[in-house]
Amino acid sequence: MNKFLMLLSDELRRAKGFYIFLLAFAVIGELAALILALVKQFQIDPMGLNNKIDIVTVLDQSMLTVLVIGGVVLAMIVYSIYTWLREWRLEGAYIYRLLSLPGSRMSVYMAKLFSILLMVAGLLLVQVLMLPLINLIGSFFPRIFRVIAWPQAWVHALNLVYLLVPVGITMGIYYYSAGINFLVSLFNLCIIIGSKKSHGWRKTLLLGGLYFMVFVLLQLAIVMTVVWMPLLQSESSCFFIVAQALMIALNLAGAKYLMNNYISI
Repeated sequence: MNKFLMLLSDELRRAKGFYIFLLAFAVIGELAALILALVKQFQIDPMGLNNKIDIVTVLDQSMLTVLVIGGVVLAMIVYSIYTWLREWRLEGAYIYRLLSLPGSRMSVYMAKLFSILLMVAGLLLVQVLMLPLINLIGSFFPRIFRVIAWPQAWVHALNLVYLLVPVGITMGIYYYSAGINFLVSLFNLCIIIGSKKSHGWRKTLLLGGLYFMVFVLLQLAIVMTVVWMPLLQSESSCFFIVAQALMIALNLAGAKYLMNNYISI
């Protein structure tokens, strides 16, 4: 456990600059979307005689907000790849020193995984805090901005935010289990393709392609079963959650094999 915590702390330290930039980008981008929406509405209707804008207009109907949130998601995916690419290509000696330490090699893998999950959790928390902040700033312009009173109504009203911060427990498990599954699969793919195993590039790409294809086919099978099978809502939810949990377990078992047997020191 001490080794894991030390590695986790090290991963977070190495990601500090990138993460601060990403948080600033998200906050400034959404505040810019609010300012642009207020300016546009003031130009159209300075006296507030017609419909007012609200948080839904700012976040769901703003291309800038979509680009900001999409950019943050893409940046996290790219960083998840980079965190392994950095080890194999940029700081190759560092990863091998870590893997040579006594104890399970999975602590290295899990430290990287949990560092990404903690960073995502922080971004989601910032997104949640942005909702009352946008509502508060908008309340200073009562002629053109309509305040939504209840916090839960903000999430329910926002399609984009609801994807990131689902209110219901079931939907949260849906989204986050699929997200964790994707992240673990991405990590495994990076290890297959990027680690310095004595394979030719053709064999490496073939193994990576086969792994990716199996992952996609299994996910499609799960989704198609939920969509096309005549299941009750509770049954389809249970099937999806169990299937994702099994896939995560299989992917982690695959990760353990890759860390212990695929990577050569």
